[in-house]
Amino acid sequence: MTLDWKALSPTRPLDPAETEAGKLYVRRDGAGAAEVDLLFQAGLDQPVAFFGPAGAGKSTELAALVARRATRWHGTLVRLDRVLPYSDNTSLDDVLDAIAAEMFGTSPAHIPIGATFDGFGARGRDRLLGMVRAFGSDGRPVGILVDGLEKASEGLARRTLTALGELRGEAQVIVVAPMEVITGQSAHALADYHLVSVGPVNVVPDFNPEWERAWKRLFELVGRRLGIPDDLIGHTNVVLVSAMRRAIRASGGLVRTYLQLLQKAALYGTVRGATTPTDDDVARAEADQTAFMLRLLKDGDAASLRAAHGTSGLEVETSRKVRFLANGLLLEYPTSNGNILRVAPLLASAVGVPVG
Repeated sequence: MTLDWKALSPTRPLDPAETEAGKLYVRRDGAGAAEVDLLFQAGLDQPVAFFGPAGAGKSTELAALVARRATRWHGTLVRLDRVLPYSDNTSLDDVLDAIAAEMFGTSPAHIPIGATFDGFGARGRDRLLGMVRAFGSDGRPVGILVDGLEKASEGLARRTLTALGELRGEAQVIVVAPMEVITGQSAHALADYHLVSVGPVNVVPDFNPEWERAWKRLFELVGRRLGIPDDLIGHTNVVLVSAMRRAIRASGGLVRTYLQLLQKAALYGTVRGATTPTDDDVARAEADQTAFMLRLLKDGDAASLRAAHGTSGLEVETSRKVRFLANGLLLEYPTSNGNILRVAPLLASAVGVPVG
């Protein structure tokens, strides 16, 4: 069987249709689409904000939520970074109009034929609210799921989150919130939000008694994308299994990094004429990724990373911590004693943190 390693697509979030049962999506344990769906069913009326490091799977969880609730709401997924060319002149009205325009493109059947975009109200808040009320006029909830705010300035992201939060009671709002807005002086914009941390898959045995199941889910994630059945992926090829295990340990459970390591390792394997990457190929991919991560560091970062490792991170200067977490330099894991930070395994040795 020839495997298409490009199909791993590490940087591409899944679309809603790809998250349906039996397709590419592998459900996370804990926080994610399934948990938020249950909260909505139980009566949650707060807006929801997903947050976490780049590459953890936030956008895919948003898409999975669209699919899970497809028959229970009028839901629109808005990937702002695809429909709105951000600039220094982008205003809040521009953002809200872009969201309304995406909704207008998915108008349900009860919206009158011939309805015009401008007919829902003046631009910005009024138009978006008018569209929400028109969509919900048949009695079904309205869902607005917004991704791509991390490309906006911190101020614009903060104002957008505040404006969307004001739709509480009118629509079920779910956003992917930039890490800069989660912690620090902009966090007040999320005071009314239910926060959902979408972090690395908890593959650390010290922190997760069910770590083997977490590893199995990451095996299945690769299998789904390569076309290997779930019940075979852990047994199909001992060389591949060993490579996946090494990539899991090196990634710390951060999904994008895990897939990137395997894809790059497969490339190195192809260069030497192999169809399956080995541990040595993964080691070469690890070296590439470590070199990239080191280029992200600034003066004083190594000492701050060492100080944060194994702690809750409360003593780490806020702007540094935000940057570390957003870029996956620090990984945060839930434990029975609260959340614990660890330096990313690929970076640990280079900044003087013991590995293992």
